[in-house]
Amino acid sequence: MVFWYSNKTSHKTGRQSGFTIFELIVVVIGIAILAAIVPLVYSGWQEPTVQKLPESVVDYKLKISLLKTDLVNAVSQIEAFKSKNGAYPKTNNCTVATDMTNICLEPSQGSIYNYNSDGTAYILYASKDGVKNSYKVTNTETNPMVVIIPE
Repeated sequence: MVFWYSNKTSHKTGRQSGFTIFELIVVVIGIAILAAIVPLVYSGWQEPTVQKLPESVVDYKLKISLLKTDLVNAVSQIEAFKSKNGAYPKTNNCTVATDMTNICLEPSQGSIYNYNSDGTAYILYASKDGVKNSYKVTNTETNPMVVIIPE
């Protein structure tokens, strides 16, 4: 039985050219098997997802980063003051003009500084609204360190 045929015959064999129904069924079964395997292979595969942090966590980390940046900038100002005047400033008061013993360290919005100095050493504490820990820097430790202040 010939499924598809041409009216042309082969010169060598005298048979009509075309595919038999058996050949077509074998090809269709092969394609069906491949079509059944492909979803099974790729069903466990998926695009890697990036874990998104909750907005509150991102906001909290941003506040900590801003606080640390404030402290690094304040240390730069304090060290520049010492280079210019020969001693660390004794006070941090922005309502008074900067002079030989006073500096004006203005933190970013929501941050609070607590500065203590005797002129030869300093300790600067900083806290920010919404951040439970305070950070401190000193003239010997200029990297911001976490300081847990009891409530």
